[in-house]
Amino acid sequence: MIYLTLVLVAVALLVCVKLAYRIEARRLPTKQARFKDRENLNVEEIYQRYFSESGLKKEKVIDIWMKIAQTLHLEPGRLRPTDRFDAELAPVRGYHVEDELIDLEELARDQFKDRWQMVKAAKPSNLSQFIHVLLHE
Repeated sequence: MIYLTLVLVAVALLVCVKLAYRIEARRLPTKQARFKDRENLNVEEIYQRYFSESGLKKEKVIDIWMKIAQTLHLEPGRLRPTDRFDAELAPVRGYHVEDELIDLEELARDQFKDRWQMVKAAKPSNLSQFIHVLLHE
């Protein structure tokens, strides 16, 4: 009886994992397609175009930019500071799974503990605001 229960639990777990994989295999490409028509800039160029006059340190901006792109599973060169959390970066409709924006919150909370409350209070609407609050000294 215990053996049968373990087999049933294992099968149910395997089905759940396969289902989750199928959902992700469709959801992420849909999100990534939002950015496919953009020019793929290198991160140095992104800093020069959008952040060089901000007073933020280049190394810090590039580091957080790369971490954001990795967390969101998006190409760093296709992201722009004006990308909004409720539009370009919003969860894909029709998928009731946790989105990468939750992971981005966790990244900010874990790596910028001292700034996390300021981020929450500022309620940034786009990547530029998010980065400025995180890195402002």
